[in-house]
Amino acid sequence: MISIDYMFMHDKQKEGEEKGMPILVMKDRRTKIIRARVVPQKGKHWYAIKVLSGMLDSLGYKKAIFKSDQEPAILSLKEAVKNESGVTLITEESPEYDSQANGEIEVAIQMVQGQFRAMKDGLESRYGVRFDGEHMCIPWLMAHASDSLNRYHVYKDGRTGYQNWKGKKFGKESVEFGECVMYKPPGSKGKDKFEPRWLEGVWLGIADRSLEVIIGTDKGVIKVRDVRRHGLEKDKWDIARFNNMKGVPWEPVPGREGIEIRAKVLMPEDRQQVSPPLEGEVKDAVPRRVRITREQVRMQGFTLGCPGCRAVNRGIPAVNHSEECRKRFEGNMRDKGDERVIRADKRVRGEEEQEEQRAVRQRAEGNNEQQQQQEGIQETSNSSNEQQQGIQQQIGGSSSSSDPMGSQHQGNAAAGQGGVLDKEDSEMIGALCSIGLDQATAEWVAGSKNKDNEIKSRIKQSWDNMKLYGKGGKAVKAHINELYSPVRVNGMAERMGLIPGLSLDLTTNDPEDNMPWDFNDEGKRKKAEAMVKAKSSVLLIVSPMCAAFSRLQRLNFPKMDPKKVKAVSYTHLTLPTNREV
Repeated sequence: MISIDYMFMHDKQKEGEEKGMPILVMKDRRTKIIRARVVPQKGKHWYAIKVLSGMLDSLGYKKAIFKSDQEPAILSLKEAVKNESGVTLITEESPEYDSQANGEIEVAIQMVQGQFRAMKDGLESRYGVRFDGEHMCIPWLMAHASDSLNRYHVYKDGRTGYQNWKGKKFGKESVEFGECVMYKPPGSKGKDKFEPRWLEGVWLGIADRSLEVIIGTDKGVIKVRDVRRHGLEKDKWDIARFNNMKGVPWEPVPGREGIEIRAKVLMPEDRQQVSPPLEGEVKDAVPRRVRITREQVRMQGFTLGCPGCRAVNRGIPAVNHSEECRKRFEGNMRDKGDERVIRADKRVRGEEEQEEQRAVRQRAEGNNEQQQQQEGIQETSNSSNEQQQGIQQQIGGSSSSSDPMGSQHQGNAAAGQGGVLDKEDSEMIGALCSIGLDQATAEWVAGSKNKDNEIKSRIKQSWDNMKLYGKGGKAVKAHINELYSPVRVNGMAERMGLIPGLSLDLTTNDPEDNMPWDFNDEGKRKKAEAMVKAKSSVLLIVSPMCAAFSRLQRLNFPKMDPKKVKAVSYTHLTLPTNREV
């Protein structure tokens, strides 16, 4: 059982005085681990969701009871964490105005408050000043106080919470909170040899997962591995350095809220030279995909691990959804016939058509350049032949005979002449490739200006005949029907200009009753048969289940009812559409 609650460091304040930021406390009954973290506000805040989800995941449970009181703010936080965490959480609430019913977390709060007061008093004694609740060190001190309880407080069973959690004692060398130390920046070995290897910082705690030391600097909070203590007391407790520290857990680097604590703080450097003016860059337009709204995510549920769903759950600015999540939402929208996804598909198809047209234009321009080169070669050849004939006439040679190779070359050049491909020729190339011709042959037939008009008319007639079927030449209602398959082949057929037909599968629903096309149901089988016969197609694709013919599946047949085995094996094969195929 995991219990959570909010706490404040004092309950009595003057009228109108703020209590300050709330502190979120969590206690695990089995390991006795206690976590306390200052959060910016109560309720559904992105940092509180992130902290609590990380705490739950770090415990390693697959299933747990999630207990709290009935305060609306903490109930909304629990619901948000439940949507995002990979742990199966069973929520439980204690009765109203009954603190003893949630006494486990109340005791944990008292322990954290006592440890925090002791550490704060020790820190103030070291520096000789009082620190109010607005000081930058308070959120870090609260986290370190609860972590110290887990690492060093021994319970009645003789074990610490850290031992119950990780199975071993905490062995990392610790330093007193707030002490000024020297740290070695990660990755500095062998670099910047003129610069000092060790820098000054303030010790703020140790990260549980990586055991890295958390260091506060005047530029932000970072994580390091190597730390050295000062020898002199005046260097250990430098109040100016301590007060100059910047960064809080939810904003470790000032001005960069929401980032993780990094090993290095990168700050912009002053530029010595003026930057040159930026020139605009023309980019190809990318077709906009369908927009997934926050309302859709809340209604249809969150996808575990999706950054977009996580942003919706935490209430932070939107980020892109994962492809797996997008496929799920787009599939639901297609099943419902949502016009938005239909328009998005048309935008994508339009972009593909534009790509094909650009490719055709580029090929046509290449053909024009090749033709111009051939014409230039032909003119050069003709000029050379005329000079040769003039020389032959001067020496008395026969000028009446012509060069057979030149004639042949000239004839080939004339036969290969072609101009810019128009729209009709471009469509002709696509038609020829669709019926089996290779690209070069299709371009030659469509681009040749000396081709017989009868060839072109016959090819066009063959293309038009693809939209007819049967002896009577009836118009095709659909080129392809597919069973046991989602919109897969039909999707490609539609892009090729063919007429898509039926796509009946368990993943697609019958629009009349909004139920899947389950062919174990006799009613669905008969209905599918009637629809296939009514919407005749040139090609019928049927791919029934192969489980009945799998050797691995046969291992289970002796344990099953013979009637069930027969039903599994032969029901789909005896579907009338399958027999016709």
